[in-house]
Amino acid sequence: MYHVYHGVKSGDRPVPNKRMSESSFCHPAWSGAIHGIVPVVPTPFDDNELVDFESLERLIDFAADAGVTGVCLPAYGSEFYKLAESERAGLIRAAVKFARGRVKIVAQSNHFSSKVAAETAQQNQDSGAEVISFALPRLFALSEEDLLRYATRVARSVTVPVLVQDLNPGGASVGASFARRLHEMSPNFRFLALSENPTDGPF
Repeated sequence: MYHVYHGVKSGDRPVPNKRMSESSFCHPAWSGAIHGIVPVVPTPFDDNELVDFESLERLIDFAADAGVTGVCLPAYGSEFYKLAESERAGLIRAAVKFARGRVKIVAQSNHFSSKVAAETAQQNQDSGAEVISFALPRLFALSEEDLLRYATRVARSVTVPVLVQDLNPGGASVGASFARRLHEMSPNFRFLALSENPTDGPF
C-alpha cells in the first residue's frame, strides 16, 4: 500500500493525499502542474531480450492518450533490475523523445550507492526528465541518519523536483521527521511515497 505525500514544506507535518486526483505541484522547470496518477511504464522486450523501442513509443502514446500527466520508468514494475546501466539511460532518453511534452517523465534513478544514484539522477535530468525518483537503500539495516545522508546527496545532485520512495521489509518506513529534515536540506525534495505491508494492519 502506498501513502503519497506531496508539497512538503519546512516545519510542516506531511499529510497523506485523500485522493490522488487532488495532488498537484508546480516547479520552475515545468510548464504546468502534475495532477492524478503517474503510472509505471513496463519495459517492452523483443525476442532477443533487447528493449523494444517501437513498443515503448506505443506505451507512451497510450499513456498520453489516456490523459495522464506523467509516467515513471524504469521502476520495479519496469524490471529495471534486468537492465544494464546503458539500457536504463536509453529508456529515459527515448521516453523523453516519445513523450514530446505531452506527459512528464519521472526518471527512476535507483542504486545502492549514493554516488552512482546521484550520477544517474544527473544523467536523467540532463536527458530531459522532469522529476527524479529514487528508492531508499534497504539492502542492509541503516539508521535514519544514514538514509538522510544518502537521500540528501542524491537530491542535491539535481535541480528538478525529487520523489523519494521507501519500503522497509524489516520495519517501519521513514516518517514526517525524515521528510521535514530532508526538505530543509534539499528544497527540491517534494514527494514521498511510502509502501507499507497491508497485512500489518488496517489501511
